[in-house]
Amino acid sequence: MYQAAAQNAASRLGVEFEVRSAASDEDLVDALNRAVAVVYTPRLEPFGLVPLEAGACGTPVIGLAEAGVRETLVDGVNGLAVRPCAEDVAHAINELRASPAWADELRRNGRRMVEERWTVDHAARRLEGALTSISGR
Repeated sequence: MYQAAAQNAASRLGVEFEVRSAASDEDLVDALNRAVAVVYTPRLEPFGLVPLEAGACGTPVIGLAEAGVRETLVDGVNGLAVRPCAEDVAHAINELRASPAWADELRRNGRRMVEERWTVDHAARRLEGALTSISGR
C-alpha cells in the first residue's frame, strides 16, 4: 500500500521512482556509487550502519540527527544531519545537487571515515578494549 502511494506521488510530481527488492550486493554498490546521496530517515535507530555502507561507496548521507545515526553520520563531514521533516530532507538533497564540489568533499570524507574508524579490524579492537575493560584486566 505504501509503495503504491509513493509511486503515485512520484508520478504526479514527475519524479523517477524505482523500487528494487532483494538487490544483489553488486547492484547495491552500483546504485550507491551513482547516487547523489543516500536518504536515511529511520526514527530512533540504535546504530547507523547505513551511513557506513554509503561511506564505503563514497556516497554522502542525508539522515536524521537522532539516535545511533549520530554515531556514524557527522553533519557537514560525511553527509547532512536533518530534522525529521520532509522540507529539511528536500532542502539537503537540493544543497548537494547544487554543489557538486561539496558533495564530492562529503564523498571523500565518508570513505576516509570508514577506512580510518569503521573497518572490521577497528571494530575488533574496540570490542577487545571494551571486554578487557569490563573484565578488570
